Amino acid sequence: MSTEIIRHLAPAGLPATETLAPNTVLADKLVEDTVLGERLGYEHPRQIRRLIAANRDALEAMGDLYSIGTDVLTSKGARHKVTVYHLTRAQAAFLVSKARTKRADSLAIVIAEVFALFTEGGLVAKDAEAVAKLDAITERARERDSDRVAMRAASRIMRRGRKRVNHTGRPRRPLTPREIKDGAW
Repeated sequence: MSTEIIRHLAPAGLPATETLAPNTVLADKLVEDTVLGERLGYEHPRQIRRLIAANRDALEAMGDLYSIGTDVLTSKGARHKVTVYHLTRAQAAFLVSKARTKRADSLAIVIAEVFALFTEGGLVAKDAEAVAKLDAITERARERDSDRVAMRAASRIMRRGRKRVNHTGRPRRPLTPREIKDGAW
């Protein structure tokens, strides 16, 4: 993506006057929606825009959702205004997990394996900046979960009398990282 395109990008929902300044570093980190749709194996790559619309809140929780309005010329000569999204790598990875295509499933498996390797200590941050980024990610996750804490506390009180394991001795449902850390099971 060129600097020329970045000049017109704005977080979705902001007026066109509040666009970003040209930033080639940002351009290298964004993925256009139709490129992602094509790589995920959609028959019509623009179909990914429906997935973006359905998951907009989650995508915005990961940072600004950049978009640009553009005119498209149809085969009959009509012009239609469409919104083209430019996603961060984290947003693209999130959409990979939501897309229901064979290619997306394959990529989701790779992402899960890398995540498992990281949580087992097989991947470490290369410098203090990377450690700070990981800490910021953890903090954002805590903020997203803060609303759920009260609900979890109430449900824990109600579950105290219930059996926590199934017949194989495993937990009845997947445990959250917090439950594992707190030894809730």
